[in-house]
Amino acid sequence: MELNDPRWASLKGGYGVPFDPRPALFQLADGTDIQGAWGQLWDGLHHQGDVGEASYASVPHLVRIHEARGMPDWNTYAIVATIDLARDRRRNPTIPAWLGAE
Repeated sequence: MELNDPRWASLKGGYGVPFDPRPALFQLADGTDIQGAWGQLWDGLHHQGDVGEASYASVPHLVRIHEARGMPDWNTYAIVATIDLARDRRRNPTIPAWLGAE
């Protein structure tokens, strides 16, 4: 899902409410306030084993940003693994077909 897609504003995060991770993703990509960006992403995309569609949609962008930055960051590995493990929990939504097809 492209970052300019209007659906981002309505995707739910780990708290089950809409969470738009794009500002934090942009900060991460730009290298501005990396620690703050990770704090926002960890807080918004995952909560006590819960994830949402925003979590799933963020994964390809996190990987892309990680690769472009060219510096290992444990946060990328940890948050992607956490989201992947949480997707099999019954209370979490499945990956939407429209997201998996892209």
